[in-house]
Amino acid sequence: MIALIKIQATQRLSQTLTAHKIIAKQNLTRGKNKKFMISLIYDCSGINFSAGLYQNQHLIFSEKITETHKHSEIMVATIDKMLQNNNLVYQDLSFVATAKGPGSFTGLRVGLAFLKTLQTIANIKAIAIDNFTIYAYQYFCSIKHQKILPHSIFIALDSGNQYVYLCGFNVSQNGFCKNSYLKSFSSADFTKHLAENVQKIFIGNVKNLPKNTQKEISLDALQELALLKYQVLSNNFDFDDKIEIFYNIENIS
Repeated sequence: MIALIKIQATQRLSQTLTAHKIIAKQNLTRGKNKKFMISLIYDCSGINFSAGLYQNQHLIFSEKITETHKHSEIMVATIDKMLQNNNLVYQDLSFVATAKGPGSFTGLRVGLAFLKTLQTIANIKAIAIDNFTIYAYQYFCSIKHQKILPHSIFIALDSGNQYVYLCGFNVSQNGFCKNSYLKSFSSADFTKHLAENVQKIFIGNVKNLPKNTQKEISLDALQELALLKYQVLSNNFDFDDKIEIFYNIENIS
């Protein structure tokens, strides 16, 4: 799976993180002593790049770059600038999180390499969450204040290589859980599958989904899920490729 790909960073990435390694050696611990938790959240899984800085659960600064498929060229420079504009360094971060796919092969390769390297050289807690869970959570947030019966949804994601990945979830007013294994379809076969299952709820970023169900990843949703993981994270780095079994959302404000 994407999370298991062996990654080589770009020259720009390597140069920047070498500088960060020097900073890390100074044993800066400002992030641990700050009253407020600061997190960096970014998404490289789509055609665009987006990133946000959060103080606790509140977005304090965000950036979205719409230069298609240029993650390797813009990601590190954009994040560096965001931190500098807010008088922060990487050691001020409580944790960093990103989406781990499926999605753009190049974007994920660069984004996950950056995450892994930050954890290794700057001792920052790093969290990677699969896109299926993020989309399921976004759907849950959109209906959680309604009186609903438990039901099923299907998350359909474009792999970027003419294939669609599909995964099902059960949803109730208390949370959601995966109910089916990952499936893949060619684009043509998925179009046929969609036509044969019009009664089912499909959500995702595949172009031939109904317009009201085509979504992008929300940085807020990614941050909230990452915060849940951060609060129970026993190891410094969570890099598995498993979809979460269950998220209980009752305690999220």
